[in-house]
Amino acid sequence: AESAQGKGTFLREAVGPQILKPLLYDLMLQQSTAHELYEFRLMFDVAYHYLAVEKATEEDKRLAKQRFAEYKSLFEMNLPVAEADIAFHKVILEATRNPFIVKVGMLIMDLCDPYFQGSDAIHDEKVMRCHEEILDIFCTGNTANLENAIKGSMQTFKTILSKVY
Repeated sequence: AESAQGKGTFLREAVGPQILKPLLYDLMLQQSTAHELYEFRLMFDVAYHYLAVEKATEEDKRLAKQRFAEYKSLFEMNLPVAEADIAFHKVILEATRNPFIVKVGMLIMDLCDPYFQGSDAIHDEKVMRCHEEILDIFCTGNTANLENAIKGSMQTFKTILSKVY
């Protein structure tokens, strides 16, 4: 923020994502429950998906389809899917084209990382269908069922959190 005599205080035009560093560091040190992390991730994921859908290019959609195909293929072969799942969500996150949102989203993924590793042991068809629905929403722009799809896609994450805490 800058102050100008007689004009008040205002944000500079060139505020970069580095302004988030103290906040991100504080979030990493935050003592919180697994349920609070789930609520934070759910709220954030729903919000950024709306923006990603609005800004998605054909290239974003193509890349999301490709990452989803990789994820689904591993899932069907009963192989570890955590990295492919993250790669799929990262395409959608980056489609927001907003460095603030991308940085916070990547931090949330990092905070959730210990729990993602346990997701490979849980083979849930409903979670896969919800990821497929997220891809469809991202590609068609029809956000009518977005929140339910995201909640469903996070069911494995929620299950793991409930077992850990």
